[in-house]
Amino acid sequence: MPLPDFNWADCDTPWNYITDDLLPRYLELSANQVVARPVLAEPFSDELAAGRLLRRRPDLLDDRIAQWQLTA
Repeated sequence: MPLPDFNWADCDTPWNYITDDLLPRYLELSANQVVARPVLAEPFSDELAAGRLLRRRPDLLDDRIAQWQLTA
């Protein structure tokens, strides 16, 4: 999921993002208990740690390097 492209200091835009995007996705997820239970059971701190750049750095570097080509 890409990060939102707006200024969080602007009060209206983040609130619209929360009410128009995040909340409806959460409600859809929570309506399907089979899907929601494993997603919501994972501790938020684990999810947050998994998204940290330092933890993802090896995968990010591998992805960038895989696309390099040597030319003569």
